[in-house]
Amino acid sequence: MRKWIQQYRKANSQTKLFIWTCIFYAVITAATTVYCYTRLDINRYRSEQLASH
Repeated sequence: MRKWIQQYRKANSQTKLFIWTCIFYAVITAATTVYCYTRLDINRYRSEQLASH
């Protein structure tokens, strides 16, 4: 891990931007996935509640 940090510090600005862009898109993708599955679960739960009445 320490070696990776040293390589990052020595990298040029384009490489750093690329790394941060990849991290940003990975976080957005993960957050969107969690949000969508949560919404699906809520909708399934609500439809089960409506069907049982």
